[in-house]
Order: sequence, then C-alpha cells, then structure tokens
Amino acid sequence: ACTLNSTNGVAVAANHIKPVTFDGSKLNFAPVTTGTAKATIGGSEVDVNWIQLWEGGPKFAEYNVGTTSEKKYGAYFEWTENIASTEWGDNWRMPTADEYQALLDNCTFSSEERNGVKGYLFTGKEGSAYESNRVFFPAGGSSDGQGGLNNTGNYWASTPSSDDGKAKLLYFQLFNSYYLVDGDWCTYRYNVRAVLN
Repeated sequence: ACTLNSTNGVAVAANHIKPVTFDGSKLNFAPVTTGTAKATIGGSEVDVNWIQLWEGGPKFAEYNVGTTSEKKYGAYFEWTENIASTEWGDNWRMPTADEYQALLDNCTFSSEERNGVKGYLFTGKEGSAYESNRVFFPAGGSSDGQGGLNNTGNYWASTPSSDDGKAKLLYFQLFNSYYLVDGDWCTYRYNVRAVLN
C-alpha cells in the first residue's frame, strides 16, 4: 500500500490510473547464510549459531559438540555413539564424508590460532555470497593424546568405511596436510562438528 501526503491535496483522474504489475523474477535476494537453531546442551535448550560456506552446503555449528566456544576443543566420542543428535537433539547430525570433501573443495582454508588453540579456519570462496563466512575447526587431536593436540584435527563423518569396524573422518595436520580419511577405527575418540539436520 502507498500513502500520499500533500498540503495542497492530490487529484487523480480515473482515466489516468494504470494497473501495476510486479515481476518477482527480476529480484535478486541474497541467500541467508547464517542463523541459529536450538540445541539441548547440558540439560538446557540454547541457541547455536550455524554458518553455511557454499551454496547448497550444510549449515555447520559454530563450535564442536561438547563445548559452547569455538576456542575450545569440545568432547571426544567414539563413532558408534550416535553423537550429534544424541548430545544436541534432533536438529543436529554429523556431516557426511561427501560434505567434508565438499568443505575441502569449496572453501579456502588456513591455519590459525585463537587464544592458544590452533586449528584450521575454513572460509567461503571470494566473490561468492559466502566469502565473509568462516568456521574454525580446532586441532583437538584425539582423546588418547596420540592424535596430536594443537597439531592435528580429527572429525568424525557419519559415513562408515568399506572396512568393518571403521568410519570416515576429516583429518588435517597444521601446515602440512588435509584430506578425507577413508577409514579409522570406530573405537577411537575424536571430535565432532555438527551440522543442521
């Protein structure tokens, strides 16, 4: 609806009123690339920030399961513990191996340190609607200490390996390598980064 204000009055001749058409196909709305979703953490319902890094990509939680800060490692879980939805509720799940591979393919990333915590910062590609979006993955190693705390990152994917008793995961070693691991023992305890279900 439109409102016309005039101190002199407005005269509109009936034969000069024309129909107005609206062509929505010419509008270009920016995608919604960040938001919040409910999670149950420590028995309380809280809002968790999510970030999308490429078109059609998953919406990554801002921090790991088992913490409420991107500057902390979070908890360590065996793959068989149905981790993300069990810990945070049905709004969340573990990423698939394909989604982790797409993270490597569709983002730029660099090693970074935040309050003494080292890790990789994944950023949406320059020139896209996601270029200002960033997700920090701390290098939490593994719970047994052999994974290299503050040096390596191990993040479970929901995808089982073709080898019995193993599952796929995202692995990175700071300043050296990053790739999707085809399989590691499900009894190892690694970090989890949830995505919106």
